[in-house]
Amino acid sequence: MSASIQTNSPPLPMARYNPDVYRRCKIRQDEQCVGDMQNNAVSILRVSSKRQLEGESIPNQREQNRKYAAEKGYKIVREFEVAETASKVEERHTYIEVLEWVIRQKGAVQVVIIWKVDRFSRGGVHEYFQLKSMLAKVGIRLESASERIDGTPSGEAMEGLLAVFARLENRVRVERTISSEVEMTKQGYWCRAAPTGFRNMRVDTPQGKRPCLAPTLDEKQWELLCYGLRKQLAGAVPATLVRELAKKGLRTKTGKPMTAQSWHKICRSPVYGGMNREKWTENRLINAKWKGAITSDEWHTLQRVIDGEKKSTTPLRKRRHRLNSDFPLRRFLRCPRCGTPARGGASRGKLGQLYGYYDCSNKTCGFRVKPKDAQKKFLRYVQKVKPTDELLALFNEIVMDVWSNTYQELNRENIELSKKVVELREEKKKIIDLMKSATGSPSLLESLQIEFDTADRQLKAITSERNEREIEEYDAEMVLNYCSYYMKHASELWLKSPVEDQDRLQTLIFPVGIHYDSLENKRTPEISLVYKAMEEVASAPNKLAAPGRIELPLAD
Repeated sequence: MSASIQTNSPPLPMARYNPDVYRRCKIRQDEQCVGDMQNNAVSILRVSSKRQLEGESIPNQREQNRKYAAEKGYKIVREFEVAETASKVEERHTYIEVLEWVIRQKGAVQVVIIWKVDRFSRGGVHEYFQLKSMLAKVGIRLESASERIDGTPSGEAMEGLLAVFARLENRVRVERTISSEVEMTKQGYWCRAAPTGFRNMRVDTPQGKRPCLAPTLDEKQWELLCYGLRKQLAGAVPATLVRELAKKGLRTKTGKPMTAQSWHKICRSPVYGGMNREKWTENRLINAKWKGAITSDEWHTLQRVIDGEKKSTTPLRKRRHRLNSDFPLRRFLRCPRCGTPARGGASRGKLGQLYGYYDCSNKTCGFRVKPKDAQKKFLRYVQKVKPTDELLALFNEIVMDVWSNTYQELNRENIELSKKVVELREEKKKIIDLMKSATGSPSLLESLQIEFDTADRQLKAITSERNEREIEEYDAEMVLNYCSYYMKHASELWLKSPVEDQDRLQTLIFPVGIHYDSLENKRTPEISLVYKAMEEVASAPNKLAAPGRIELPLAD
């Protein structure tokens, strides 16, 4: 008897694998087998795809399973043919339905015969024993016609290894398939289900057949799709156009009437312009191997038309800028409780006067402070972290010393690279002269061409390396003095600057903003690298200063 299950019952829930429960079930099975004169068996013949049903795999499995049942004295009461992908549990609806039928035959079926372990599960050891435990709980054994998976210690070990190798083989096959599909997608082919208006097909190439797209065989649908895109390109109102297309019979790939949301996706998809862009193309537009409903230039124009319609149909509303001179610490100051960037706004009192405030968007925090109070505390804290004149002078001296050594080393390397560039250019000139004088000798010309290509590649590589190492020559001392001035007068400059410069200046000192309780000395804020370096210089022992006094030894 042969059957293929094609019902829509929900997937069988997976039981948690418990080794003790499995062993107890195994003992009960063995005890039942002693008293049973005959064991009824179910034979499962499983392949990975429906195309293999007509191949040699199913007949071979059937022959092996029946031969094994005859040797063991089992009576095969039913045989199932299952063709499906076995990589994921949620995809094995047909296979789960077979197991459901077997479990419902509790007492009438004692054995399930499979050809190999990988025909039962490719999900690894854990999933394999989960499925096997479900059968064991109702007194059904699982046996392989071609592999030894008995209850002995060596048999159980072999059973686990076979389950591991089944999963490994499946994962390797999947990864190989995905990498091949990624490469074909980058070349402009299509490795997914066809979108609305297209159908999947395979085209002949020198490397073999490759997956691609072609217009749907329904000419009316294709003509409506081209008509709609060109009318949208001409500036039609999307809602009116969608109603017209739906009335004329344009359908989605699932056969439903076209909706505004589906039409918007079609207009935005580069597939309809003969291009592709997805994660496998690294989100870059590439020219595809199929012809779109419109040209690529028309598709780019269509995107600009859609963007223009969005701008023109948006309600006229004054855009709220992040930077506001009345609230310079907005989105920079943070809530002391949850750390959310503070908002800045104003409420109108009973007499019509505006009262400004910074607050947290999370009302449960209860954070709210006046702008003048927050800005006053901020300036006081900036003044507090200002380095002293002595510390700035010491810091500048250290930076200049390090910069001088680094610059000299980089300059020395660039000089060496420049010498190599000159030598390679001279070598190329000599090879060109030799090639001019060896026009009568093809073999000599070929060898000279190889030498020329080698020298040219070396020259390009060294030139590129030299350009990367080049550093701009500038007055480092002037730059340091400029930075020192800003650090020394940060609070005064912040008060006098426009809000854009205020935002830059405060971010230079506190790159991730500052919590309000830091301004009250209740938390240590995160400061920029320059200020951290200042702290390290200040905390390090001063090696440049001489001891205050030297004690001389007293004479006897």
